[in-house]
Amino acid sequence: MRKRILAVAIAAATMAGGAQAAGFYLKEQSVVGQGRAFAGSAAGTDGASAAYFNPAGIVGLERQVEVGVHVISPDVTVTNDGSTNALAATKNQLEPYSAKPVPNAHLVLPIDSETAFSLAVGAPYGFSNDYGADSFTRADNTKVDLSVIELTSSLAKKFSDTSSISFSLIYQTRDVEQTIETVFGSTTQAAQGNEIAFGIGYQTSLSDRTTLGASYKSQSTIGISGTLNGGAYDNAGMSADFDLPSIFAIGVAHAISDSTKVYADVTHYGWSAYEKLTALSDGSGQLLSSPITPGTPLDSATNNYKDTISWSLGIDHDYGNGLVVRSGVHIDPTPTNDTDRSTSTPDSDRTWLSAGLSKEITEQMVFDAAVTHILADDGKINKSLSASKGGGFVKAKVDSSVNILSLGLRYKF
Repeated sequence: MRKRILAVAIAAATMAGGAQAAGFYLKEQSVVGQGRAFAGSAAGTDGASAAYFNPAGIVGLERQVEVGVHVISPDVTVTNDGSTNALAATKNQLEPYSAKPVPNAHLVLPIDSETAFSLAVGAPYGFSNDYGADSFTRADNTKVDLSVIELTSSLAKKFSDTSSISFSLIYQTRDVEQTIETVFGSTTQAAQGNEIAFGIGYQTSLSDRTTLGASYKSQSTIGISGTLNGGAYDNAGMSADFDLPSIFAIGVAHAISDSTKVYADVTHYGWSAYEKLTALSDGSGQLLSSPITPGTPLDSATNNYKDTISWSLGIDHDYGNGLVVRSGVHIDPTPTNDTDRSTSTPDSDRTWLSAGLSKEITEQMVFDAAVTHILADDGKINKSLSASKGGGFVKAKVDSSVNILSLGLRYKF
């Protein structure tokens, strides 16, 4: 049964839609965490999803599996604001996103009273949008679908009466397909790659009522390879380095009474690693009907993301009879800037408002649910394009908000 659950989760993770944390990070990896806007996730010990946020928290948990799905419904309108790109088409107001599910699964297996092993699978990075071939954005982005799937295996060990540590290996796969318009015609890029990152975690009980946790996930560079087809390219092979940020989080959980806990969280994202993406020829295929020298730059995207710090506050209240209700707020600044922001990720600063509940169904099973509304600042796009993409600028105003419905089950076996 465990193998079937993980196999389904891995297959389902490819459905990840538009990124709804800042940048293209999908923080929706726990229904319990979603309900309190991920406050105190690094200090969490209330479910198998600790296997994603800080595996040091799994020591002492019973053998269990946790599955969840987050249905992300973006309401995003992108409006032409004076674009000067020569290839801009006539459609000037667009709603490029649709609702998509983001699933995940977590498994905790105690080895003994002081040691535990966990597996977590999900799609924590991704975006997907479709502006259409008749859009004013088409030379910057006509449509794109990117997903990064992670399989994380972790070992956690209690090393004192109050403290535990963990180490994780994270297998990452990245798939992308994007279509843009050029002066030579429509061009599609498709590429895939994989990499291994690592993570470490620490958790300690400062008192009977207070838990402190810290976790670190390493930056990774995924070497991707694929092809460019259409327009000037005829099955042109390419390779590129795709950088994902490091993530460092500190969280605290404090019981203010026997039935109420408060949570806080501060997270640093090393988004500055995502500076530029350059596709280099591998020597195969043709450019303008001619052979291509290996190493020739075929395309590039300047991102100039900056590091960000987010924070969260949350609360849980246990009403008894197996019912826990929670809520939280999450402040999430964008790593993008007004000059380099792309229509692929029309991002802006965000504020999350979340609420959720957990209800014990049996001694072994708990049902979790959460709802989130994300308020996004008005966004601005002012991106210059190369001559091969018609030159000039794509200029747009972005109005967006997001609703998320999250449902999950936890099962002890």
